[in-house]
Amino acid sequence: MGYGWANAIEEFPLVLFTTLTPSAVVAYLIVAIGTLSRDLGGADDPGRARLRNSLVVTLVLASIGLIAAALHLGNPANALYVFAGVGRSPLSNEVLAVIAFLMLSGVLWMLQFSVKPHRTAMGLLYALIAVAAVIVIALIGYAYHVDTVLTWVVWQVPASIALNALLGSVIVAECALRLFDVRPPGPFRSPAAVRAMLIVAGAACLAVHATQGMAFPDMRNAYGTAAQLVPLYWWGLAGFAAFELAASTIVVLDLRSGPSGALGKAGPVVAIVLAYAGMLVMRFMFYMSHLTVGLGF
Repeated sequence: MGYGWANAIEEFPLVLFTTLTPSAVVAYLIVAIGTLSRDLGGADDPGRARLRNSLVVTLVLASIGLIAAALHLGNPANALYVFAGVGRSPLSNEVLAVIAFLMLSGVLWMLQFSVKPHRTAMGLLYALIAVAAVIVIALIGYAYHVDTVLTWVVWQVPASIALNALLGSVIVAECALRLFDVRPPGPFRSPAAVRAMLIVAGAACLAVHATQGMAFPDMRNAYGTAAQLVPLYWWGLAGFAAFELAASTIVVLDLRSGPSGALGKAGPVVAIVLAYAGMLVMRFMFYMSHLTVGLGF
């Protein structure tokens, strides 16, 4: 257990990166759907300004994740070596993908300042951003496919990254829109539809994490088992469920209560914090479970 804690703490920048970034990039896609609407006013329209502010929330969260990944390098000067490793280093690939996503997303955000933004160009740019988001999530999941780490070379690892991104993105997007009084797009304005999305994504997340935890006792090397590294895994999973349920409840109640929200402006902030707290717990457990095929943990 001591090594598990030590490893997770040492990798804490990557814990933050893999917690914040996947859900933030998908949340951006949800919020940015509003930029393709033809009913937006001119560049100085208050509605468009509120939408830009909502997009900033998701971009800031994704950027914080990227900064956290950079902190993992120890020395900022080592960032040059990250780009030198593109194509052969999983970390380099995922960092480059996030940078590309942020650059494209920033361009779409700036286009909203145009008096009459070109809708076709914005639609094509949105499609590129969606592809970049999928690549980001795929590369983050693939980065942990390491043959020498028993607990990482399993299907649950990329699945948990993708499902956390889906669950967290709905919460983050709804809260970002609520913070600036922007009407959610399409099905995201229906409490019943949002509740269904959260239930399905949350249940899938729990199922994936549970199956991974059930496999830990059978994952062993000459030193011990994965279960010994994370003895509090099931408590962590219970905490994840509690945090996500609380965040989801706030989101649905806010949608039901109309423009004022169930908890006012504090509700969205609390929901985002709770959602990320739950995901952070499970990402911490993931790094604690590092078990190699060799003679040590």
